[in-house]
Amino acid sequence: DAKLSAMGMLTQLPGGATEWPDKVRAFAQSLTLDKDPQVALQGRTILLGFRIGDSNRGEQNYEILMNELNALLADENRDQGVMDIAQTTAMRFQDAGRLDVAQEAFRAIAAAFKDHADPTLAAEAKNITDWLATQELELNRKVEAVAGNKAGADEALAEAMKTVLLDNADPGEVILEQSRQVVGQLERIGKYQLGVQIAQMVEQAFQSSDNEDLKQMATELCSGAIRRMELVGKPLEVVGSTLDGTALDFSNYKGQVVLLDFWATWCGPCMEELPNIRRIYEAYHPRGFEVIGVNLDQDPQALSGFLTSQQLPWVNIRGSEMAQKCGIDTIPFAVLLDQNGIVLDLHVSGQVLEEKLTKLLGPPASAATPDAGQPNLNPPKTDQSSFHPRRAAAASMNLFAAATPGLDGEGETLFFSRPRTSP
Repeated sequence: DAKLSAMGMLTQLPGGATEWPDKVRAFAQSLTLDKDPQVALQGRTILLGFRIGDSNRGEQNYEILMNELNALLADENRDQGVMDIAQTTAMRFQDAGRLDVAQEAFRAIAAAFKDHADPTLAAEAKNITDWLATQELELNRKVEAVAGNKAGADEALAEAMKTVLLDNADPGEVILEQSRQVVGQLERIGKYQLGVQIAQMVEQAFQSSDNEDLKQMATELCSGAIRRMELVGKPLEVVGSTLDGTALDFSNYKGQVVLLDFWATWCGPCMEELPNIRRIYEAYHPRGFEVIGVNLDQDPQALSGFLTSQQLPWVNIRGSEMAQKCGIDTIPFAVLLDQNGIVLDLHVSGQVLEEKLTKLLGPPASAATPDAGQPNLNPPKTDQSSFHPRRAAAASMNLFAAATPGLDGEGETLFFSRPRTSP
């Protein structure tokens, strides 16, 4: 291990990428002859990493690569290193467009590790099995069909999700993540009834899970999503206190079309959307359009400083009560109410908002021209990183990737390695 670590660092010195990879490869080859089966296995694992690098340059027969992968998976000493390189190999097939071989590789990995003595590796195998199930059901394509309003698409997606969730004895984190994406997509495209139906399936599928973290995440996902989507078509009473502590009198908005804008100064996308809301407000306000900002800042000084420099022409209320009432878990979030206080739609912005306002109130009183005299709100740079199912490789894989020309060891390495924290 010490020698491999040193050789890995030497490859990163000036000129090292030319001299040291061949030396690492030769050392790995020598390890395959070691009497210790685990050391020999490590040498074979490293060599497969080099084979992947060769394949990135078009120098590898994929059939040979698959045979070497199967040989590693058949080794009784298979460990985390084998799991890591096996997944990297399967993804190499996928990136090369060999989807059939990639599916075969993932199935072989899942079969090899499903009963492994290491519970972490067994859990990774279960994740792969669940992922394969979602791929075979073509959930993304079914969601696209729903978005295109194709005949029978709603029923087909509901049946596929039933198979994934309710016909699965033990749905895991991959199923939950895929379900989260499907429910979120349905909410975004306005398929609220179907979204609620599938969210309820998710809730049912995980309520008896032995994994308390997954059970809690599923409950939070479903309760919030259902609460949001069930707002549509029902009256919504807006309550809260304005920023100076005065209780909002929502009766003053009777007969007006109202946009509830959930926002915060620390939210970069919220800051980017504010000029657009101001532009539309100025164009449609004379026709009967109002905005109520629902602010979620925890730092009163940051909010006060922002509002001092950028005067917003509508009322803002403190938003914790309304956020809970509406099931908000992500901002920016917007709710559009008609003149009777009935929720018309969610996630309305830009051209969609303008079209709805024109239908409700007629053409704008003034041209809603983008950027026409709008202030620069200088949105802050925020960390917008989010969960992605592919995680960075183990330190050993990064080492061998550094020693292997053409093998990227960062970010695009593993689908299912190691338990992750809650999204």
